[in-house]
Amino acid sequence: EILVFDTKSTAEEVKSSAFIAGELPLNMFCADENFAVMTDKGIHFFDKNCEKVAFTDFLYDTPCAIYRQDEFFAVSLKSAVASTDTKLLVLDYSGKKLFESSFSCEISHVDADKDHLFVLVPSELSVFAFDGEGFEEKTTVAHDGRYKKVFPVIDGRYILVSSQGSIGGKLEKQYETEEDV
Repeated sequence: EILVFDTKSTAEEVKSSAFIAGELPLNMFCADENFAVMTDKGIHFFDKNCEKVAFTDFLYDTPCAIYRQDEFFAVSLKSAVASTDTKLLVLDYSGKKLFESSFSCEISHVDADKDHLFVLVPSELSVFAFDGEGFEEKTTVAHDGRYKKVFPVIDGRYILVSSQGSIGGKLEKQYETEEDV
């Protein structure tokens, strides 16, 4: 059950409500006056009055991770088939699908700046350009698999972060950036 209250009111009166039956709630996202509830079955999108405006069904896929951005969010989904295939689904907060892509391995990390979506998998980084309506692949950068996170900096540049450090107490600084993305 979802209950909406008015924080400006001192009364504990329920302003609006909704009910989702037979699904396990996993996460909730709010943006402007809309909100979304992710369950094990899919994502339910509501307006401020708890009226359902959209639903994205995961079908037989299983949600693995969620990556929130200002204008959209991305959900990685594992294939129901016993494999390492992973799907990335990018939606805006009204429920509109902006992008969907499949990867042959698990997604390590996803991040974005205002113009780019960065998708890191163990063997490569895919960079997609965002034009306000959708995404188009711009470049793929191969790497040696040791990078675990990607962080956008500015102007399409990014930083790849490795979980491997130096041994023997020596502090090592290493920055990996791509300037011509």
